[in-house]
Amino acid sequence: MRGSEESSRSVLKRTVIILCIIALVSGAALICFFLFQKPDAELVITDLDVGKADCAVLRYKDITGIIDTAEEDDWGTIEAFLGKEGIDSFDYMILTHYDKDHIGNAVNILEKYQVDRVYVPDYVSGKKHYKKLMEELEGRDDVIRLSQDEDILKLEELEIRVIPAEDPDSFDTEDNNYDNNMSLLSMITYGDSKFFFTGDIEKERISQIIESGEDINADWIKMPHHGSYEKRINKFLKAVSPIYSVISTSADNPPDDKLIAVIDQNSIKNFDTIGGNVVTVGNGRDITVTKE
Repeated sequence: MRGSEESSRSVLKRTVIILCIIALVSGAALICFFLFQKPDAELVITDLDVGKADCAVLRYKDITGIIDTAEEDDWGTIEAFLGKEGIDSFDYMILTHYDKDHIGNAVNILEKYQVDRVYVPDYVSGKKHYKKLMEELEGRDDVIRLSQDEDILKLEELEIRVIPAEDPDSFDTEDNNYDNNMSLLSMITYGDSKFFFTGDIEKERISQIIESGEDINADWIKMPHHGSYEKRINKFLKAVSPIYSVISTSADNPPDDKLIAVIDQNSIKNFDTIGGNVVTVGNGRDITVTKE
């Protein structure tokens, strides 16, 4: 009888050990699957070489967006890129503000390409291209004008937060920096990665963002205002804490040395569009940035 009980215990013990081994192996296999499985899609951001201006084209699966449209003289560069990539429509267009180096080709794109929705800041500007753009947007039911409340656009696994100035009344409308400080920001989330577009914000808006305490942590940032040095930029970058930064500018208007020093102090890997496009690829976990 005792021998039979010991035999049963031995069988039970072996069974438990085998089940534990199976559980461990299965768990390890699942972990490896989730860690090493190939992503089903990539987010590709191309910051175009358009001099001291901004134009970024974003692609994810069959979803395409554009943030700013550079200057009128850059139309050939933009049109050639869109043609090469086979892009004939946009799911969204975000125009950060009304300076000519950001909306110079907005009307061209709206006239020549299908655009499903257009984001613009809700203020009146005296800048050159403003009136023509407003005439083009008149009557469209796909225009989202943002004043203080942000908008969240969800496109499959992408989440795009479009963020206007929190307190626009605090900016002096007669100040030359007014348009810049009214820039729409965009925080794009894909998987575990965040990409932060900052328009041309200057010291007043940067201070406003810092003092708001809002979470602006991101892995990647398009630096404000073409690489100009702004007061409190160091504190701003510490709040963002990016791994990568991109500056859209030209050889004739290189980034401020003081800004580059701050970027280096924060161990950020910086790229600029001087002489070539900057291409960022994210798969929801990892990000790579290269210059063409």
